[in-house]
Parts: sequence; structure tokens; C-alpha cells
Amino acid sequence: MPLHRYTCNCAAITERLYLGSEEVEDEVSCARPDCGMLAKRNQVNSFSVVGLIHDGLEELNDTLFSPEERKGGREVRSKKQREQREAELGLRVMDEHEVRLARQEQSADIVQMTEIAKESGRNAVFDYVDKTEVLKATGWDTTKYNRWKEATDAAETSAPDTV
Repeated sequence: MPLHRYTCNCAAITERLYLGSEEVEDEVSCARPDCGMLAKRNQVNSFSVVGLIHDGLEELNDTLFSPEERKGGREVRSKKQREQREAELGLRVMDEHEVRLARQEQSADIVQMTEIAKESGRNAVFDYVDKTEVLKATGWDTTKYNRWKEATDAAETSAPDTV
């Protein structure tokens, strides 16, 4: 897009952006309201928009911001803004090595869950996922998890039903 620069005799500078269908003026009013003279066109620059542009931008914004923040106009439009928002949330992009390890771990989990489903059924898979998540979040070993699970299950079965 062309960006035209106009300079007045009083040294004031005005810039105007013209779209392809608009007529470009050789002179425009000075940028200083108290001048009253005309500024002459003396430079043309062109530029293009560069930034975070992809099909998933709206989805990314929905992920990075709550519905209330989105209604308030919060969004990212550039790589810098995305990186700032990720830092606010404590997120970071994994490097290639970390991605490869994560995919290997996911593949192993899929194999494990498939075996559990064949042997013990679908509910056992849910129990496996719950156990895995609790162990990762707490740092517990299997023994400590089993004690906690037994106590939790006992408390749930002895608690009265509430509606």
C-alpha cells in the first residue's frame, strides 16, 4: 500500500495512506491547524502487513483469553503480543526435542490404554488416566497414590447421597 508524505513550508509533515481506488492528491492541508497553507507531496513509501496471520487466530485468542476478556476486546494480533500473553499465563513453546519426547510418551500411553481397555474395559482406562494425572500433579509414588485412592473410595461409598 502506498503511504504518501507531505511537507509544508512551515516544516510540518503529514502522511496519508491511499488505497488503490483512491485519487492521490499532490497537495493537502497542513498538519498544523494554525498554519493554513498547503503541504506538497514529496515522498512515497510502500509497505505490507506482516504479523501473526493464520486461519486459527480466532481459536488462538479464544484459548489465550477468557470469554469475559474477549468481550472486553482482548486479543493478540502479533507474534510479540502472543509471546507476551503466553508469558503472562506461564506458557512456553516446546522445542523440537521436547515435542518428540511428548509424542513418544503419548504413543506409549495410547498403547497402554488400548491394552487396558481390552483387558479391563473402558472404566479402567478412565481410572488409568486419573491415576496418571494425579501422579504427575503430586509427584507421589504408586504406594502413596493407592493409599489415597482407597481412602477416597471409602469416603465416597460411606458418604450419604445428596441431591
